[in-house]
Amino acid sequence: MRPYIPAVAWGEVSFYSWMGSTTTNLINLLTAYLWVIIVIEVYRSQKVQRAVEPLVSYGRMGLTNYIVQSVAGVFIFSGFGLDWSHLGVFQSVLVCLAYTGIQIAISHYWLKGFRYGPTEWLWRTGTYMKWQPLVR
Repeated sequence: MRPYIPAVAWGEVSFYSWMGSTTTNLINLLTAYLWVIIVIEVYRSQKVQRAVEPLVSYGRMGLTNYIVQSVAGVFIFSGFGLDWSHLGVFQSVLVCLAYTGIQIAISHYWLKGFRYGPTEWLWRTGTYMKWQPLVR
């Protein structure tokens, strides 16, 4: 009597089954590689670089944006805030996209006068145990 261990294939595995799964795995790997190449080539374009330039500031203030967006999301969608929990998926996505657009603009203008976002500055100051300059 053989033990039942589903993670192990007891007996013979047909050639066609093995070949099919191997082919599928290779195709998935090549597809991922193709997507990486496409993203790299598209990013090298000058038009795309100009279009994603505002996202650089948004990324440099990632921790601040994450925390503020989490708090704002709770305030916007919960009962002790605006209570927009009744909105459908489409309206919720529109609210989130609008809020993210506002954050992108604020991040861009914030970093014109400051080196880091507020929480990034706090994190960096705590990490180095030394007061970091915030203003440019």
